[in-house]
Amino acid sequence: DEALLRPLTRINAKGRFDLQGVWRLYRCIVDYKPDVIHVHHTVSAFWAALFGRLLGTKIIRSEHSNPQFHTPIQHAAKSITRGLSDLVLCNSRNTYRGIPDYQKSVLKDRCKIVYNGVDVDRIERASSIPPPFAVVDRSEVLTIGTVGRLIDEKNHKRLLQAFSRVLERFERAIRLVVIGGGEKLFVLRKEVDRLGIAGQVILTGEVEREKVYAALHSFDVFVM
Repeated sequence: DEALLRPLTRINAKGRFDLQGVWRLYRCIVDYKPDVIHVHHTVSAFWAALFGRLLGTKIIRSEHSNPQFHTPIQHAAKSITRGLSDLVLCNSRNTYRGIPDYQKSVLKDRCKIVYNGVDVDRIERASSIPPPFAVVDRSEVLTIGTVGRLIDEKNHKRLLQAFSRVLERFERAIRLVVIGGGEKLFVLRKEVDRLGIAGQVILTGEVEREKVYAALHSFDVFVM
C-alpha cells in the first residue's frame, strides 16, 4: 500500500563516533515506530538494534561476511547486536561458520542461512546496455572480469599478479576488467604499474548496478 510508504530518511552521521548522528537515529526510530528494524554492518547496526530493543521493536540482523576479517571492536559490536536480535540471517555457510559456536548455541533457531537473492530477469535485460568499458571483438580479445569492492578480503592484488603470469603464456590477446570502488584502488593502480600490465588492465571504479549487469554479458571469463 503506497499510503504506508515512508520517505527515505538520511541520518548523515559524520563518523562512527558522531553522537549527533546517534541521536538522529534514535529520534528516527521513535518517530517511525517500526514493527521491524533490519540492521547490517557494525556501528549503525549496534545503535539501531539497541534502540529498537529498548523500544520493543523486533530486530533482524544480516551477516554478510565471515568475521575472521573483523577487528576486535567489530567483533564485540556485532556480537552484542546478534544477542539483541530476534533473527540473524547469514548469506552463506561460510558466514554462518564464522559466528562463534557459543553464540550459535545461544541463538539456536534464531540463526539461519538465507542466500542473497538474484534478479535474473534484470540481469538479462542489461544485455542491451553498453558495458563500462570498450567493447571489442570477442574472437580477437579474451575479456576476463571481476566485480567487487576493492578491499583486502577480495584479494585483487593476487588476481593482478596471476593475470600478469597468464599474459606471459597466453597466445591470444587478453585483458582484465576490474569493476568496483574501494579503499585499495590506489594500491591496485600502483601494482598494475609495477607489473607493467597497464595496457591490459581496466580499473573502472564504482559503476551503477545496471552497468555491472551489462559487463557480465561482455565477460568471457568471470573470476572471484
